[in-house]
Amino acid sequence: ADISSAENRAKTFGLIGVAFGLSFLLGPSAVLIFTKNSDNGYLIPVLIATVIPFINFLLVLFYLPETKPTENKQKLTNKVKSNPFQGLFKVFQENRIKKLSLAFFIYFIAFTGLTTILVFFLQDSQQWTIKASNGPLVIVGIIAIVVQGVLIGPLVKQFGELKLTISGSGFILFACILLITFPEKNAGTYIYLAVSFLAIGAGLITPSIRALISKKIDKNSQGSILSSLQGLQSLGSVLGYILAGNVYDYFGPRSPFIAGGLILFLMIWLITGSDIK
Repeated sequence: ADISSAENRAKTFGLIGVAFGLSFLLGPSAVLIFTKNSDNGYLIPVLIATVIPFINFLLVLFYLPETKPTENKQKLTNKVKSNPFQGLFKVFQENRIKKLSLAFFIYFIAFTGLTTILVFFLQDSQQWTIKASNGPLVIVGIIAIVVQGVLIGPLVKQFGELKLTISGSGFILFACILLITFPEKNAGTYIYLAVSFLAIGAGLITPSIRALISKKIDKNSQGSILSSLQGLQSLGSVLGYILAGNVYDYFGPRSPFIAGGLILFLMIWLITGSDIK
């Protein structure tokens, strides 16, 4: 947000989505390689996943440049320093962005729940192997790279962030419908089609809604607001795991996709009710 113009904001956020897509390609691929060629195949991916955050820490510490001029930095009060949750929920105190921020939050509850439970659903209810159930994640990665790395810039110029966010929600809703209703015969075709729509929707929503929020706040608040959104994304992901797992246990294998669809309807209602010019 500090280094991009308002009209290029969604395109810039899309680069983060490209990294997200690459992770969906490289992560499952590593698991498949090591589980196939090693007697203790789960250990090596876990070790890699342990080392990578440390490498990331070093890159941020020594390589990542500061984007905000020193003279514009705002000092945190002791109260904010001692209470990180106050900063986390700061976005809900801003009238201009509170509905959009809530929509962003519940979107990640739905999206994380859907993608997390899908792999378990395929293995537990459909008896897919580990290799087969990782296939949809690879598809998510490829589509995320294409949508957010190539298409999001031209699409924003053509349609705007609001229409893309609503359209993305529609894609994910259609994916939920396919996952709720697919027949047992030729299930793979329906599942891969659903995952493709899910990935397209996520590729449109994530950078677009971030850009919508970013454009409604002043430049000196970008860092604090966007970090709060990142915190809400992480919290939404945790709640998504919990919600999807419990719904699966109590209401049946396809019920998390119904719950995800209902959450998306709420998200659309919040976005359309926001004051977006």
